[in-house]
Amino acid sequence: MTMEQGSLWGREPFIPQPMDYDRWKGHIRALFNVLKYGGWVHHDRLCEATKSKNITARISNLREKGYEIECMRLNDEGATMYRITQYLGVSTTKGGHCPTCTCGI
Repeated sequence: MTMEQGSLWGREPFIPQPMDYDRWKGHIRALFNVLKYGGWVHHDRLCEATKSKNITARISNLREKGYEIECMRLNDEGATMYRITQYLGVSTTKGGHCPTCTCGI
């Protein structure tokens, strides 16, 4: 990532370049466009934006691309929110990336 693209560490959102969009499929692109601002986003909003019911798989796709994404459980029924915390440039799918995630990684 170059400084022209922005930095999540510097509180500036990562701005994908045309080559990034060319590589990303529709669901991943739509997911990133909702999460890129760093705020918490409800699971239902992500499903609506991506037109995908399997949002955890798309979250894993972004983690594989180097984004650290936290999840937070809202209640005992499983309502969940997600947010991008930073861009590391390497897959963040190894190990426990957040305390409430149930993706099995």
